[in-house]
Amino acid sequence: MLLLEIALLLGYAHGMNIQRGARGIVHHPLILFPKIIVLVVIILVLVALHGSLSPGEFAVAVALGAFVFVGFCVVLWYFVIKALRDPTSRTGRAMVLRQQERPEDGFHSAPGGVQPLAGERGVTTSALSPSGVALMGGKRMSVVTSGEFVERDTEVEVVEVHGSRIVVRQVAAQPEPEPPSALGR
Repeated sequence: MLLLEIALLLGYAHGMNIQRGARGIVHHPLILFPKIIVLVVIILVLVALHGSLSPGEFAVAVALGAFVFVGFCVVLWYFVIKALRDPTSRTGRAMVLRQQERPEDGFHSAPGGVQPLAGERGVTTSALSPSGVALMGGKRMSVVTSGEFVERDTEVEVVEVHGSRIVVRQVAAQPEPEPPSALGR
């Protein structure tokens, strides 16, 4: 369990923004760090006791350390789950951020000028596989597709904008009109 949380924390720290892991449990450094501290303390106590205890006594000490660690994890998760179930409870109010970031307070999730891009066309300056860069209105912008690969120097159109995430699709090539034939007169 602890190794899974450490792996999720490493993903969180590298910008993957992992919020839910196995069985829907929320993983966050504030939940993991106390567990690591308790585990390190237990290991240090066991190392200090190693030479002074008989093998049987040391086995009991290891089992007791494991029991204390699991008990600490259960108590910690009790408070986390209590806070998540009822954010208005005393525990919930202490653990859950209640401040909202609203546009009328000056918060804007997208950089200026990104929202009006819906429907605008541009040209890719790199291959989109599915993310890359496109030139939109004279500005280089980071864009993504819905999963398809788009070659470089291809015309794309903005399909949707979510915050600073700009989703584009390749513009279908228009067939060139055939010149009128002299026989058709």
